[in-house]
Amino acid sequence: MKNVILFLIMIFSAMSLRAEYKKGDLLYNNEFDSKNALGGIAEQSFIPDEGISKDGAFRVMGYNGSNFISFKLDAEKMKGVVGVEAVVKGVDIKATEKPYHGAKVMMEIKRKNGRTIYSEPRTLQRSGSFDWCTVTMIELIPDDVESVTMMIGLQNTTGQFYIDSLKIFRVIEQP
Repeated sequence: MKNVILFLIMIFSAMSLRAEYKKGDLLYNNEFDSKNALGGIAEQSFIPDEGISKDGAFRVMGYNGSNFISFKLDAEKMKGVVGVEAVVKGVDIKATEKPYHGAKVMMEIKRKNGRTIYSEPRTLQRSGSFDWCTVTMIELIPDDVESVTMMIGLQNTTGQFYIDSLKIFRVIEQP
């Protein structure tokens, strides 16, 4: 009986540790619906009539190396807990020996102490073909952040990777 009570206490304690989150202020929003969506970066990657609503998307092609669309975010604005939502699609992305290679929606966070954090959605399919889907992640951007760069593309593989939208928002913990 004692073991059952201890087990129930542990279960209820673990359940109470689970935090609920909600979206706060929108910090970054890009629908990738024109070749100028990134201010002149990667204009050749824009594909009209692509994306969920067929208003355009950006495509990254992989040729056995790494190919990314990279752009800086306002590091000061990103400090704190942020959520990232990306709508992506993959076509014929070749599987690699390393499980972390393949399709990427990655946030590179450089800190003033010289350390770099690479954060990615754990649910992003790395290889194969997959239709439009939303991948998400929550990340703590430290107070000593120096720079934040989004990297979208393919690492050490071949294929095509598309992005239709990217949203970054403040995350608010619910009691």
